[in-house]
Amino acid sequence: MFILVFVIGVLMFSESWAAIDAKIAATSGAREAGRTFVESPANLGAAEAFALASEAARAAVSSHGRSGETTVEPVGVLSLERCARITIQVSTETRYLALPFVRDSGFHRTVSATHTEIIDPFRDGLEGALGCVG
Repeated sequence: MFILVFVIGVLMFSESWAAIDAKIAATSGAREAGRTFVESPANLGAAEAFALASEAARAAVSSHGRSGETTVEPVGVLSLERCARITIQVSTETRYLALPFVRDSGFHRTVSATHTEIIDPFRDGLEGALGCVG
């Protein structure tokens, strides 16, 4: 009986840790995507800046050892203007039952994180007035 309780406890811990690890990776990816977007060169458009942000997010997620599917999506409209607020959501998949020595249990869940940044109002080379500076 003790062994059964121990095995169930280990499985519950393993599943919890897999979800926490995926959330940390998604948060890191969302943060890197937001920073990359707002610090992208001023001569790029919003689409090109988002492409750079997507690459940075995927690199950050994979640096956490995540090899599954990672999606990067804007929340709302992205614009590369002074004082613009941008939000980027990064999602990655994790296994429901992360058993050691088992490659794929077939049960997956998606873990997401969002990050919001405001583009610097004093940044050179961008359009728009300094409307957000009080």
